[in-house]
Amino acid sequence: MAVNLEAVADMRFSKDYQYLALNLAGKNFHIRVYDYSTQKEIQSFEDVDAAPPGHLYPMTFFDGSDFFAFAKRKNQVCVYNTKTWEEKWCVSSSTEDKD
Repeated sequence: MAVNLEAVADMRFSKDYQYLALNLAGKNFHIRVYDYSTQKEIQSFEDVDAAPPGHLYPMTFFDGSDFFAFAKRKNQVCVYNTKTWEEKWCVSSSTEDKD
């Protein structure tokens, strides 16, 4: 696994330590998910907006390690099935919806 450590903005292990997710800084963030036991990249998300300086958009594994969720854009959170890495659903919010 070759990663520029200066680019690592955040990292998360799944609860069973099967996966390691890295949030890599750049013009936009790139999230890479690795199989921890083999150190092989198994999934990459490159369409992730950059957070404002000093802030990180959240990412997490849940339901054991069956699902992975992250803030894909400023107002959008997406959930992926870790068995297939297919998008399960995304939810968006708008600041215009405030009363």
